[in-house]
Amino acid sequence: MARVSDLGLKHLYSGKVRDLYEVDGEHLLMVASDRMSAYDVVMNEPVPQKGRVLTGLTHYWTQEFASEIRSALVSCDPEVVNGFVEGFRDDDALHGRTMLVRRATMLPLECIVRARLAGQAFDEYVEKGTVHGISVPSGMRLTDAFVNPIFTPSTKAASGHDLNIDLTTAADALSSCRLGLGIEEAGPIGRGGRAPTCDRLERGLVIGVRPGQFGVQGSPGVDD
Repeated sequence: MARVSDLGLKHLYSGKVRDLYEVDGEHLLMVASDRMSAYDVVMNEPVPQKGRVLTGLTHYWTQEFASEIRSALVSCDPEVVNGFVEGFRDDDALHGRTMLVRRATMLPLECIVRARLAGQAFDEYVEKGTVHGISVPSGMRLTDAFVNPIFTPSTKAASGHDLNIDLTTAADALSSCRLGLGIEEAGPIGRGGRAPTCDRLERGLVIGVRPGQFGVQGSPGVDD
């Protein structure tokens, strides 16, 4: 894959899959690699075109909720990106896997909306009868739908596994205002989760759990 550094951008951070570069004081370039990770382990073997699939999915869902959820995404269009990063249009290897985004301060929570009982939530339910400390109806089976989607945060760990937490713990980790921001922004994913999920039932696809990551743009301490 082409080296973004050849375009003169400063490398800021590399996660398990994505790499982040500085464009200017307000914008970043996020590049999705073909690296494969599972349970916080990065595999030696990449998956061809995985980065383009991830970027396409991000673009799709961002557009799906564009009328309700503000996004940091500016564009995935190489022509638009080239307006900020000269020479980008000539690097075909980066096209389709790169997003131009606005800078934001990350809320250190994974904001998860659950429409169905699955994953770690099911394990907790079997053991305690709760989901992230929230009481839910008894007698539920794996993948059963909740009456209404529920907001279930987890920590956003810099390393190691994220940990499921309840709303009280989340409020202790954030100001109540910023926790409210996370719930407010995640809300349309749950409220709108019914209609989009039903639409995809016709295609044999059920989306039971939707994680989201949110941030604050503007001056520190100002929720914008």
